[in-house]
Amino acid sequence: MGTEIVLPGRGYQSSRRWARYKVEVPVVITFRRRGKVTVVEGRGSALSCGGMTIFLPTDLHIGDPVAVEFTPPYSRQPVMMKGIVRNCHIYSYGVEFICDKDAA
Repeated sequence: MGTEIVLPGRGYQSSRRWARYKVEVPVVITFRRRGKVTVVEGRGSALSCGGMTIFLPTDLHIGDPVAVEFTPPYSRQPVMMKGIVRNCHIYSYGVEFICDKDAA
């Protein structure tokens, strides 16, 4: 399992706020729908400070709030983040991490 920084090519202006890192990590997503809590295992494939690309064998919708749990490469400590589904393509989801402003 390696981690690679993906930077834009020469002469290319990126509109991304954060550098992306190619990863292969197991991810656990928890979400609530119709009053029922669902937990689904998936795979994270791209990670940045602002979010993650996640493959999940379930149907999520843009705007769905989720909890994301994963262990970053070279770490033993799992990370749990709140997130919102921002885009989807089949079963690949772009999840933006969000901060709880009341927790600060």
